[in-house]
Amino acid sequence: MAQSAGGEPPVISRIDFTGATNPSGRSLTLVLCESSPFGRSMPSTSIRKFDYDPNNRVLSVWFVASGKHYEFSDVPPENFTAFKSAFAKGRYFNEHIRNHFRYRLVEPASLKD
Repeated sequence: MAQSAGGEPPVISRIDFTGATNPSGRSLTLVLCESSPFGRSMPSTSIRKFDYDPNNRVLSVWFVASGKHYEFSDVPPENFTAFKSAFAKGRYFNEHIRNHFRYRLVEPASLKD
């Protein structure tokens, strides 16, 4: 599967909903990406992609609005399976993952001079 230079799946389409905002006031953008063996991409207004490491039980989530990447520790496989299967990924994330598991912000790799 083709990957962009940054390792992200290529964007098929980006739709900006001019003037539309979510409840927190952020503008809405729908990003459709190709599936990637390095993470699952899906049409979502909040979650850009996610991946799960079953050996370490770490769920990685990348967000659309902020572009930030978080890792959630000690996530059981059944929680990941339910998240992966959920129709509304953002809703499932907010109700079953956020504030339920320890997490850390993954800092982007710094560029060396």
